[in-house]
Amino acid sequence: ARNWLNHGVYGRSISHPGGVVTIAPTLVRLPGYPAFLALCFAIFGQQNYSAVLYLQVVMDLATCLLLAAFVRKLCGHWAAMAALWLAALCPFTANYVAMPLTETPSIFCVALGLYAFAEVLDSPRWNAILTLALAWSYAALLRPDGALLAVAFFPALILYGRKSLGFQRSLRTAVTCGLISILPFVAWTLRNWQTFHVFQPLAPRSATDPGEPKAAGFQRWTKTWIADFASTYEV
Repeated sequence: ARNWLNHGVYGRSISHPGGVVTIAPTLVRLPGYPAFLALCFAIFGQQNYSAVLYLQVVMDLATCLLLAAFVRKLCGHWAAMAALWLAALCPFTANYVAMPLTETPSIFCVALGLYAFAEVLDSPRWNAILTLALAWSYAALLRPDGALLAVAFFPALILYGRKSLGFQRSLRTAVTCGLISILPFVAWTLRNWQTFHVFQPLAPRSATDPGEPKAAGFQRWTKTWIADFASTYEV
């Protein structure tokens, strides 16, 4: 994030003998969370992770409200209040807020996607369609598995939308959301092609840049016993 903000290079700092530091472009992760960090650093000062965490508090509280608003549309006031309290008192999502990681904005995208989905089914206005596409797109930019949000919502938009909107209109709405949501990945793919001369619309599973050794056998062996990230520290 700092290299992107200060030098205009989405890459990692590499130290060389003699104290020389260079910046090497990278594609090992999608730019969703680094962009969030770069924006926070630009507004609140670099290395100001407290501001990042406070913003994640706001996002987490907004997630609670979005979930309650979604449930209210489906099940009424009392169910919405139950959903609000369950979301607000969840210890796991609260724990994520205190770390500069992708989990909090990822969960926010899921809640935003749910609320926008209900809005689109109710009335497919452009603001609701754009919000739904934004949730799909940014969820995938944060984490590769965020693409599952679009995978789940695209057929659901057609399945449930055909009752209130008709099949053709719900299909057009789903396709429109899908096309809008892939626009950032078109830019990311073109950047990777120009920089590395590879077709890479997402982050590589091996988390390596072109030309780096992948150690595929070691990774396969690791998956036979690893339980979580703590296991790597223990070993």
